[in-house]
Amino acid sequence: MAEVLDFSSNRSAPAARGGGSVSPRGTSMLPLLLAALLARLVFLFVGPFYIRPDEVFQALEPAHRLLTGHGVITWEWHEGIRSWLLPGLIAAIMQASAWVGLGHSTLVVQGVFATLSLAVVAVAVRCGQAFAGRTGALFCGVLTAFWPDTVLDGSHTLSESQAGNLLAIGTMLASVMLRRAWAGGRQASSWEPCGIGLLLGFATILRFQLIPGVAVVLVAAWLTDGRRRGAVMLLGAALPLAGQAVLDTMTLGAPLQSIWKNLEVNLVEHRADLFGRSSPAFYLFEMVQYWGAALLPLAACFVAGVRKARLAGLVVAAVIFSHSVIAHKEFSFIAGTVPLILVVAGIGGAMLLARPGPRSGPNRSRIPPASWAALAIVAMCVTTLFSGYKSLRRDHASLPSLMRQARQVPGLCGLALYVGEQQWWIWTGGYSLLDRDVPLYLLRAPADFATAASGFDALLVDEGVLAYLPTSYRLVRCLHGACLLHRDGSCLPNGSHLMQDEAGLGLPIQPGSIRW
Repeated sequence: MAEVLDFSSNRSAPAARGGGSVSPRGTSMLPLLLAALLARLVFLFVGPFYIRPDEVFQALEPAHRLLTGHGVITWEWHEGIRSWLLPGLIAAIMQASAWVGLGHSTLVVQGVFATLSLAVVAVAVRCGQAFAGRTGALFCGVLTAFWPDTVLDGSHTLSESQAGNLLAIGTMLASVMLRRAWAGGRQASSWEPCGIGLLLGFATILRFQLIPGVAVVLVAAWLTDGRRRGAVMLLGAALPLAGQAVLDTMTLGAPLQSIWKNLEVNLVEHRADLFGRSSPAFYLFEMVQYWGAALLPLAACFVAGVRKARLAGLVVAAVIFSHSVIAHKEFSFIAGTVPLILVVAGIGGAMLLARPGPRSGPNRSRIPPASWAALAIVAMCVTTLFSGYKSLRRDHASLPSLMRQARQVPGLCGLALYVGEQQWWIWTGGYSLLDRDVPLYLLRAPADFATAASGFDALLVDEGVLAYLPTSYRLVRCLHGACLLHRDGSCLPNGSHLMQDEAGLGLPIQPGSIRW
């Protein structure tokens, strides 16, 4: 029975196996954290892009509307199935950015989130140290600092990215606490399980779909560390839920409406299925596509490490399985499992490196094998980032770049997105990126253009329709098939085809519903 309930490792295994005993205070994490922050900020400011449109229209856009009154309202907000917690936090950061003269900057928001994501790296180092000594701390730290998903996701405002980070941090801290309990070490104070519970609770209200993973941690704590501490962790997790009930009542009209109505709309009415259905093997295929050859050593090390870091492995399995049985899937839905996969793989890599091998000769290298392995990990991360994620960064950056350029147009009095039957408007960033007090139009047909033409002086269109536009527009810039144009002159007030007034915005357009 004890073997079944041991979610961390063998009690008789020393904490330092896999790299020698080193106090966490003996090695500073500061250089690693600074390097991790630099990597995140480089990709944020040099080539900003969106992973998915939801990070704009479910987070940045409602926050911008909360502050300025300007913001596109998608169908989810009309239905009342989204929480105001994340947009409220973002609005506070935007307001601080405006106070210091930077406007309601999305880059400032993302910079704050990138800095907060360093907590994943710091806790991963601690977890690696507890399970596999200094080598484990090194491998787990380097992997979470430079792996493409953690670098790119850290600054993004997707609820699954931020909730996933909280789940990963809570799981790693719980793993360390439960391992210490099984090893007969210092018992956790009541504050420690309560803090872990708070992290798990906030992960739940940011993305309730992570409940299977949260449940695994809570059950493991209850069975392994005694009912009292399990109850304290459960209480900590319940506090954010109580707060969310109050927030939903104040903003949506009913307690926890952002959870139960979301389930009703997407699982009962199958609204989410309109956005695509995928096979149960979707997440495996996505890992192969994005991670490529790096998946093989990562998987081998994960298999080796999961024997020790069992709790993290169970959480990964619970989250991926529960998302695999749902028809609509996005790779970002399992973002919270990636740091845990990396940490388990880092622990496994340290265990494999610690296995006895042939004795070194007298001319052995002065550089420890763990250091060479860490350099190889960095090379693997960089190679994966610039290969598997190249198209993602390129294709999702062009429209935000043109939107930022439109924001700089002198005297801008209105902007139109001329999209036809396509849905590329979802990648533009809306008002949160434009951040100008001007009308934003959504045009789907030539008749729409003629009706609303007096209300805008800038136009964002597909390159293929340039020949059909009035000659009064001059080309500002084209990028990957999209073009920004501008005309001289002023705008006249026009209430037709305003983007934020369009009902059902964000739902897929049915083929044949629009005629040219």
